[in-house]
Amino acid sequence: MKKLIMFFIILAGCATVPVKAADTSLFNFGDFFGSMRAGYAINQHLEKSTVLYTPFKSFHNTAGLELLNINIGYDGLQKRPLVAAGLRMDNIDGIVWGGAWGKAHVTTAKLPSFEFGPYISGWPIKTDNGYKMSFFYGVAAAIGFQTGGK
Repeated sequence: MKKLIMFFIILAGCATVPVKAADTSLFNFGDFFGSMRAGYAINQHLEKSTVLYTPFKSFHNTAGLELLNINIGYDGLQKRPLVAAGLRMDNIDGIVWGGAWGKAHVTTAKLPSFEFGPYISGWPIKTDNGYKMSFFYGVAAAIGFQTGGK
């Protein structure tokens, strides 16, 4: 548990957003925890795992609506860090039905942030001959704690 807490403290330092010195402290934990996602992943061995991650890089449209995130986080089954690419399905749904016909004929419930995409998790493993890298990959789906598109 101590390793997990330390991992998220280090992760928070990597995911901070620069702000004016007068507005807040050095670390902006509100944005970090507000954008976290929790969900499940299935690796190449069809093993189900819990995952926790937060966006590291976000790709968005000109209005600032997130479409794709590069996430860093934690794989609960392997107890290792992971990197995931997540399509923001809640925002993409809004774009698909955002045209004139969709606005007139489709009503969508207010959705939480929902991401789906591939992930990879790797860690060095000690062997008799030294170390080797152990990799797991698969797909992950996770929901966020913020509602609506950001």
